Amino acid sequence: MARRYKPEEIVAKLRHWRQEFGGLKTEQVKRLKDLELENSRLRKAVSDLTLDNLILQEAARGNF
Repeated sequence: MARRYKPEEIVAKLRHWRQEFGGLKTEQVKRLKDLELENSRLRKAVSDLTLDNLILQEAARGNF
């Protein structure tokens, strides 16, 4: 069942959108969203690799 938004909620959401993306063209907004998604994936990859590196360092020291 779809949630019904109050007019005040819709206006607040639109204002937020306009503040965030007001000066951008549609293609720029799409590109920004794509870059944010890629950035998120890269941060996770770095985090995973850092953890793997720490585990390998501990194993090399014989602390496993």
